[in-house]
Amino acid sequence: MKKIFLFFVSTLLFSILVHGVNEEHTLLATVSVNSVPGTLNVFPENLLVNAPPLSEVEKNLTFWQKNENQGLSVTLFLEISGINTWMSFSENNFIVKPNETKDITTFIDIPNVTTGTYSGNIHALTDSQDLLIPVNITVTGKYRIDVEIDVLERKVKAGNNVSVLTKLAKTKEKMPDPDVEGKITIDLSYNVMKGKDLIATLTATMDVENLNEKTVSINVPLNSTKGGYTVEAIAAHLDKTGNDKDNFQVTDNWVGRFFSFLRQLMF
Repeated sequence: MKKIFLFFVSTLLFSILVHGVNEEHTLLATVSVNSVPGTLNVFPENLLVNAPPLSEVEKNLTFWQKNENQGLSVTLFLEISGINTWMSFSENNFIVKPNETKDITTFIDIPNVTTGTYSGNIHALTDSQDLLIPVNITVTGKYRIDVEIDVLERKVKAGNNVSVLTKLAKTKEKMPDPDVEGKITIDLSYNVMKGKDLIATLTATMDVENLNEKTVSINVPLNSTKGGYTVEAIAAHLDKTGNDKDNFQVTDNWVGRFFSFLRQLMF
């Protein structure tokens, strides 16, 4: 009886083992595929600037990527050179997304240096790439300042303001010199004269990239006598100057002088 029981138990265990070995099982597995980073590209491939000293230039860099399947993280930095302190960016760190472009503005502030060509490099870094962008800045003095003024009131009462429209242009002097780029700040001096007598002055500044204009108001003193007057405008930047003149008439303002006299009596 004992032998029969043992035989039965042995047979049962053998059946369980055989069944367990032959049973099919399904296992869940996760497969990770590393994304391939894209190749960063830029237009233009280098920056070329032609501008006079003390000018401000803005240049656009457009970035995009090839073989894209993920966003590229980009960091810009300037290689140490003679021009690295002249330059800055609208963004130093940014993402270039697939199927999109990213525009970055480069700001170039040229100091008062001698004419010549100055060079350096911009580095655009990704996790797997160092994209080099050469920069060449030609500092040139081959330009001139043209100034034109127009007095907007031909007759002005003494004590009132005369409005002067000022038009400025910055142009190249010779061909085939390259077009002058950049925004420069021009100093303006206005002199109101009667004959050889200086009646009033005004100073101002104007930023000019190619062409610009502004209207200034100059006070004509209340004690100015009636007659013909001249406004002279002198525009200056570094060693470059330009000037222009226009005329107007001053009429008597006895009402203004009367009320001025009353105010002096009261105070």
